[in-house]
Amino acid sequence: MKKEILKNRYFLFPLFLFFAIVSAQPAPNREIPLNIPFILDLHSDILTAIYKSRTLAQFENLKMHSSLPHLKEGGINAQFFAVWVPPGYGFKRADSMIRLFYQMLDNYSGDMAFAGSNKEIRRNCAMGKISALLGIEGGGEAIGADINNIDYFYNNGVRYMSLTWNKSNRLADAAMDKRKPHNGLSPLGKQAVQRMNQLGMIIDVSHASSATVEDILKLSRDPIIASHSCCYSLRRHPRNLTDNQIKAICLAGGVIGVSFHRKHLTAKNKATVSDVANHIDHLKKTGGLACVALGSDFDGDIIPPVGLENAGKLSNLTKELVKRGYSEEEIEQIYGQNILRVLQKVVDERPQK
Repeated sequence: MKKEILKNRYFLFPLFLFFAIVSAQPAPNREIPLNIPFILDLHSDILTAIYKSRTLAQFENLKMHSSLPHLKEGGINAQFFAVWVPPGYGFKRADSMIRLFYQMLDNYSGDMAFAGSNKEIRRNCAMGKISALLGIEGGGEAIGADINNIDYFYNNGVRYMSLTWNKSNRLADAAMDKRKPHNGLSPLGKQAVQRMNQLGMIIDVSHASSATVEDILKLSRDPIIASHSCCYSLRRHPRNLTDNQIKAICLAGGVIGVSFHRKHLTAKNKATVSDVANHIDHLKKTGGLACVALGSDFDGDIIPPVGLENAGKLSNLTKELVKRGYSEEEIEQIYGQNILRVLQKVVDERPQK
């Protein structure tokens, strides 16, 4: 009997060893929701590249971060195209780029359509088309001294506008400008904020100085956005938002689109998908999940992260977020539902003018 027990023990030992090894292995990842049903990116500068190249074919160039093939590959359903107006330029450049935007839509009408509201985004999704939305980067240059130009831009489809780019202007002080002539908003800048509120145009505080952000938060009755910014606590860059700014924007119902620019993400020579996820984590921790969005800044003379070299590789960020424990519902919020909420409140629910 004793010999039989010993014999069985030696027979069972390999089985015990096998189960011990298997149980020690990490649990496999849960199913990764690579096909997020709706994705909206708050900031692409490919319109500037098309404008400079003078050819619409640039939108199909695979070297561009947010070309049409990459948008399709990444499952992007809606894209804000930035009308960038740098210092030294003005209304005419903004108007020319807006006209170019509509030429682009005409040229690619089988794949894309204009959207200026949630209702129009839903319509385009139902038709299987990417929604193309308009934002202005450098509003002080674009409108010049005439506040009525804001109405012109709104009537031509612009749905968000930043007051500054990298230099202070008639409207406000810029984050990257050592000069701060207004200590925030100028009197004309305050008029611009009020008019944007009246029209239902979203105010973008990316590129704005701290005092400008503070003034806008005090004055605006609508939620605001930072279309392409990151967290100052993780990367001490003048373009990034402090924790207090993050909290204030989020408390007001606003949204912050995480920039994919290496210089905004890290001080290292290379940024990775993990760096992008770190900023998403910090925004969620500091302001809450409801304020997190995507604001790639693709094609804006940026150095993209390794693994996020273009819009077609967005699934790599999805994998990283799932690995960190984000649910499919949380990723859907970050990838589009949060900014749709702001659009609904500011644009769709605006009383008839």
